Amino acid sequence: MRLSGRAGGDLFSRSRHLLSALRWCGADGMEGLSGGEPRFTAVNNAGATRTDVDLAATAVTPGSYTNANISVDAYGRVTSATNGTGIPTIQSLVINSGICSTGNTAFSTCSMSVTWPSAFSNSAYALTCTPSTPTAVTVNTIYFSGKTASGFTLNIQNADSSGANVVSLTEVDCIGMHP
Repeated sequence: MRLSGRAGGDLFSRSRHLLSALRWCGADGMEGLSGGEPRFTAVNNAGATRTDVDLAATAVTPGSYTNANISVDAYGRVTSATNGTGIPTIQSLVINSGICSTGNTAFSTCSMSVTWPSAFSNSAYALTCTPSTPTAVTVNTIYFSGKTASGFTLNIQNADSSGANVVSLTEVDCIGMHP
């Protein structure tokens, strides 16, 4: 904010009163309030033809920030600002057709290729897949391999010989998250 005025003008008169009030509050007429951070600059120009009151500058570069990390002082001024990290990309995928079934021998495995609706930027994404109705047989028998930006291989495996039964799932829910 900048207040400016010329001698004899109403604005000048008000700014001179403001300067007097600032001095009375402990400001020396140059900068700040006593006991606090500088919030303004008041300058009484030579010749008493003009008095300027201005907001003190901060170290923040003017502009737009993406996912900003900001600090605000007790007076509500932004004192620091930086760009933050990007928001993760999250995709969900429900597979409810074309799911393979395992054989009935110990550790029998079937595999199928899965493609994301939209490719991630690379293969460095977290991935989890679970059956829609988890059971003791299927909870620990789903895993994936061959991750690429556009997809992965879903592997389904049955249990050891003590519980080797065909695993046949009607739905597998997958979630991928890329930082």
